[in-house]
Amino acid sequence: MIIELGEEISQIKTKISKANNENYIETKNGKLSLQGALNKIKYLRDQVENFEEILEQVKPSKERKVDAAATSVYYKVREPNFDKKELKKYLEDKNEEILELEIALNKANNEVLIDID
Repeated sequence: MIIELGEEISQIKTKISKANNENYIETKNGKLSLQGALNKIKYLRDQVENFEEILEQVKPSKERKVDAAATSVYYKVREPNFDKKELKKYLEDKNEEILELEIALNKANNEVLIDID
């Protein structure tokens, strides 16, 4: 019984994979297979997550330093080497692209039939 269920699940997964590779969605950036859209969403989410983490952690700093002889004082200044506003806009654009792909995938999931029998 368990072996047959495992084999049936494997066959269903194969049919779903085949349907994901054979069916396409239209996006403003072109035509993608459902599997391609799933891969792109994963990539974009990872990218957005990484850049959001960078935005949270990278902050300008100014540290007072004294030379070895204690005669001169200077400041060590650290600034991010990217424009935060530009990066936030980029992230907004990528989040919109993710949303567009998810909407197209949901629509395709409602329209594509997979014969499981």
